[in-house]
Amino acid sequence: MKLSLPFVFPILFVCLLSVFTFLSCGDDDSSPPKPVITVFEPQNGGVGTLLTITGENFSTMVNENTVTFHDGRPATVTQATATELKVTVPNEAATGKIRVTVNGEIGISDDDFAVIPPPAITAFAPQSGAVGTTVTITGTNFSTTVEENTVNFHNGIQAAVTNAITTALTVTVPNGAKTGAITVSVNGQRDTSDDDFTVTAAILLHLRVVL
Repeated sequence: MKLSLPFVFPILFVCLLSVFTFLSCGDDDSSPPKPVITVFEPQNGGVGTLLTITGENFSTMVNENTVTFHDGRPATVTQATATELKVTVPNEAATGKIRVTVNGEIGISDDDFAVIPPPAITAFAPQSGAVGTTVTITGTNFSTTVEENTVNFHNGIQAAVTNAITTALTVTVPNGAKTGAITVSVNGQRDTSDDDFTVTAAILLHLRVVL
């Protein structure tokens, strides 16, 4: 049976329309591209550290990017472009992979971000002394690099750190120090002692020369 041209054109039109509709629906249902993490800097840091994540397929809208650390702790995203995110390491973050989620798609870093724990003061000795007294502060997570440890007395006066290991710092009571707690800061993280260090008056010895 032959179909006349008037019947062929409508059928052909319907077929083309169906194909076009199918392809259009297929495009609408396609998944968005997965975010890709290529590198992040720095590779370690403590809570509050500003981290730059470089990669692809991030959203330029800050609130459309979700960044989580190994234990699922969400980080605060402060800036976003299609290739770079700036985030702040959250409280209680743990060492591990970083995940970026955009529109339901997840990208995972190849490398681990190492979370540096904050310093902790457990004790200091002696518990009192005059300006110039040598004080040993014991605790955990101090830096072995002297310059990376900052020790302040109660009124913010900074003490000179003369020796440092991960569990102890040796400092000298500075001029102007007053009675109060001692604070140790390491790489932007700090801890304050539970007890006060008592600053005492210097003992002056007067020698009288008898002629």
